[in-house]
Amino acid sequence: MTGIPPGDDLHRRRARDLAEVAAARVLEGRAHEAMLLAWGADLEILQECVRQALVDRAGQSPAEYYGALERAFAVSDGAVVAEPVPTAAIALAQARAIALERLRPFTGEIHPQWEQVPGLDAVAESTPGSAEQFAAVRLEGHSLTEFARLRQAAAERDMKAALVARVKGETVTAIELAYAADVASTEAYLADSTAAAGDTLLLTLVCRWELILKALGRLPGLPGDFSSAVQLVRDTITGALAAADAERLRARFLAI
Repeated sequence: MTGIPPGDDLHRRRARDLAEVAAARVLEGRAHEAMLLAWGADLEILQECVRQALVDRAGQSPAEYYGALERAFAVSDGAVVAEPVPTAAIALAQARAIALERLRPFTGEIHPQWEQVPGLDAVAESTPGSAEQFAAVRLEGHSLTEFARLRQAAAERDMKAALVARVKGETVTAIELAYAADVASTEAYLADSTAAAGDTLLLTLVCRWELILKALGRLPGLPGDFSSAVQLVRDTITGALAAADAERLRARFLAI
């Protein structure tokens, strides 16, 4: 089974976090974003189901594991916002059914324990143009590439100011500016990688961003030492991501 990720509750915890944020978006009336987050939670559950099914069946290779995941994730390119349906809950149920059908040749019958998102049954499904409207707001009217460029430029400005403050002995200010710089670098990376993946729905951007915010929100505070504070923030951000994402993002953080 070399090459297949070990089993743990990581995907379930991530799914729970995404479902929690999706429920909050429902209450805020942000139906399209709630749908993206709910589907992101489902994909986390599907990843663990696929892992368990293929590890439990002798002879399955890493290539088959990742091939099955590709088929599950492919649903996100349109199933969630395909044909108009009365409610978001119905759209999500349809997407789940499509994903399970595509996975069946690899996994056989699987019965995921989906995270529930209260309120989706009362929320109207995304209307035509809602994906475009959401992207325009989330990216502040820019393309993914331009948004990434602007956020990286902001990161460079903030980190330069952080290092100046550090030299002056203004440690609290330096830590705050370095935090802002690392958050901006993170947003730039997420936008670039979302563009590279061809994810026009911004599913991967939204879900990864919310998981990062959840992780940062759990920090009880930051150390008073500049280097230790920066390291903790960076470890927390990258710890919320998959290993490959984390490695690439670490390379994007600015030197201190």
